[in-house]
Amino acid sequence: MAAKSFRFLAAPALLALLFAGCTEHLGRRDGATSFAGDAKAANAAIMTIDPWPRHAENTQIGMDGIKAQRAMERYYRAGDTPTPQPLQLTLTPPPAAAPPASKTD
Repeated sequence: MAAKSFRFLAAPALLALLFAGCTEHLGRRDGATSFAGDAKAANAAIMTIDPWPRHAENTQIGMDGIKAQRAMERYYRAGDTPTPQPLQLTLTPPPAAAPPASKTD
């Protein structure tokens, strides 16, 4: 019975020790909450009047599925590297050598 009571008390004590290390980090916040500090950016975002252009709300796109599929296939093929063509070399014999010049002294 003593072993069961030890386990019953040891588990919460171990968790308390593990979480005790977090209190130092949590106590060093600059604001009242963990989300504090962005008031200037939040106010600027609230005061912004619809930054998106009017046509961004249009969900009726004038294209059918076949054209969209062809466009996607062209897009994916654009990234492929072209197949290398076999190298064709044409060898021509060098021009005939001129006869050596005779030495005249």
